[in-house]
Formats: sequence, C-alpha cells, structure tokens
Amino acid sequence: MKVLSMYVNRNKVLADYTNDEINCKVFDFGRAINNLIFMRDYEMGMDTEEKRKNYEMLVTELKDIIHDTYKRALDGAEKRSLREMISVSQQTSTNNNVGAGFGVNNTGQVSKERGLLNPMRYVTGKYA
Repeated sequence: MKVLSMYVNRNKVLADYTNDEINCKVFDFGRAINNLIFMRDYEMGMDTEEKRKNYEMLVTELKDIIHDTYKRALDGAEKRSLREMISVSQQTSTNNNVGAGFGVNNTGQVSKERGLLNPMRYVTGKYA
C-alpha cells in the first residue's frame, strides 16, 4: 500500500505526461512490483500454492491502477477538466422567480417571500 500510495496521488493525476512517458513509467512500475512481490513472497503472505496462483492477477491489477492514474494525466487532461469545471455560467429563467424565497414584481424589484409559518404572512400577504 505504501508503494501504491506513492504512485496514486494528486501530483501524478495533475501532471502532464505524453503517451510514451506513461507507457515507460507503467512498464517500469510493472517490472519493479513484479520483482518486489516475487522476491518477498513469504513476507507478503504468499506462502501457499493457492495464494501464489493469484500472483499474476495481483501484479496486473496493481499495474492497471497505476496506468489508469497516469492516463488521467495524459496531455494535462485532468488539469484542463478542473479549469473547465471552475468556469461559472449564469442562467436566467422566464418565470418571476429569482431564487428560492424571492420573487420579482412587475417593476423589476425583488421582494422577499414570507415563510409559510410566519404569522405576518396572513396579515400583510405573501410578499411584504
């Protein structure tokens, strides 16, 4: 998990990698994690034949996690998508509501709607 956390983090996702860089980095990681697990199989709990059958799948899954993380950073796509999400757009509606609890009268002035439980609503009306 320590090794994986060094590769799957915000810095990797927000980086700007080319496809060739990603392929080299994932290949190097796959080879290194394969060697690490192979050399420390007993320390990592792979002490039975049944557990060793999952060895290839474990290495493949770890490599795929790293590959997906790097692919998010392909050509700075993740940074670009964050910038696009930050852009703000304003929407106007055709009815007389500006927002929750507010109304617009014919003169263009905003008047606050009184709450349903407010006793002044029954005396002076919905908008006062």
